[in-house]
Amino acid sequence: MKSEDDWRRIERRNELWPDANSVVYRAGNGLARTPRTVPLVAALIDELSPNRERSGRLYMTLWAHEEDGFVEVSDPEQIAFEAGYWTSRATRTFEERVDQLVSLGFVRQESDGIRSCGFVLLLDPHLAVQKVHAFDATKIPQRWLKVFEKRCRAIGVKL
Repeated sequence: MKSEDDWRRIERRNELWPDANSVVYRAGNGLARTPRTVPLVAALIDELSPNRERSGRLYMTLWAHEEDGFVEVSDPEQIAFEAGYWTSRATRTFEERVDQLVSLGFVRQESDGIRSCGFVLLLDPHLAVQKVHAFDATKIPQRWLKVFEKRCRAIGVKL
């Protein structure tokens, strides 16, 4: 059910773009329920990733595949491709980046038979950031942390 603020926002949108209803994506099949802080967290993951091996885009791609925080990795090549890993070693890169996300504390993984990454559990990104900060406060740049805290306040996330 939409709140009064939701309806006001939609009304304003339609004033600015009268054709908005026909050109925006509508909820339904294919809708991902991603926390609004995920792009910020993905940027932090890239900052924390060793050797500047960017894992943030895989993190965002996994969120696009999640249902109840759970991702069944039935086609790792597909997910790797969606994350921008297009080379002949895309699956290997995917597995390495998932390992990085695990070591950073943002996901958990389990194997599926012979595949090392068959299932991924996406942890609450706000709690994950708090754990990283509690473990080593110097790892997270202060500027990023201030922006993250501001965004969390704006969307009602209590840290």
